[in-house]
Formats: sequence, C-alpha cells, structure tokens
Amino acid sequence: MEKLLVYSFRTNKHIVAFKEAEIDVFVLGKLKEDMAKLVELIEKRQPARVIGVAEIKTKSRFESVAINSFGPKGKVNRRGKKSYALYIPKSPIFHVSKIPTRSFCNWAMYKVSEAIGSRGVRHSFVHFNRGDIPALIKDIMSACKENP
Repeated sequence: MEKLLVYSFRTNKHIVAFKEAEIDVFVLGKLKEDMAKLVELIEKRQPARVIGVAEIKTKSRFESVAINSFGPKGKVNRRGKKSYALYIPKSPIFHVSKIPTRSFCNWAMYKVSEAIGSRGVRHSFVHFNRGDIPALIKDIMSACKENP
C-alpha cells in the first residue's frame, strides 16, 4: 500500500513543480475517461491518503465538502449521496472553506469520494494560489510521512 496519491487537472500549469519535488501527480484530462483510470489506480494502490490539487487566483484553501451538484442545476450522480466530508489535517496550513464549489473540481472530489466510499482513505482537496506552491509541496511531503 502506498501512502499517498495526488491528482490534478491538465489545466494545472504547475504540475512540473510537484514532479520536481518527486511527487507523482495523476492528471485528469478527459474527465470521465481519466476518472475511471484514477478510480482503478486508487483500487490498485490502496493509498492511505488521496489529495486533489488545483490552482486558484485567490487565497489557498482546503475544501471541506464535496457536494452532489455540478454547475447551476446539475448533479454529479442522480442517485448519489448529498455530500461527502473531506479530510482536513489537524493543523491545516491554509484556510478551510465552508462553502462548496459546483465546478469540475467539485465533480472530481465527489467522484473520488464516492469511489473511496467507507474504506477509511483520507481524501483532501486543496485549491492553491501559485505563491503557496512551496508550502503545499512541503505539506504533501509531510503527508507522505504520516502514519495512516
């Protein structure tokens, strides 16, 4: 079992910074197709922790919940749960958002949480400002050393 699996989106211009820090990042390009591959990878590797990362122009933040909502009126899964709580570290380095998104990031958070189910995998999602990349990388590296 690997301790950590990190995912992001093809639009993330900073994936190279993570790779330079020897953090392997699974990249979602074609969302549905690549999500199926990511779920398969989670099942194969059985990580203790999964972290999604995406750039944001405002302040970096941990997302606290993935909701079954996509866009103004859509659902991620018509028969799915209302929401999934996301894992927040004991001493988060960034603000914790109480307001969920309805974007592709939320879609991915929800799908990953749904796939993990009740396996005990800690799933986090961080929207980061590019100025916070070094702190985020350091936080991810320390997550690699955590006990599951």
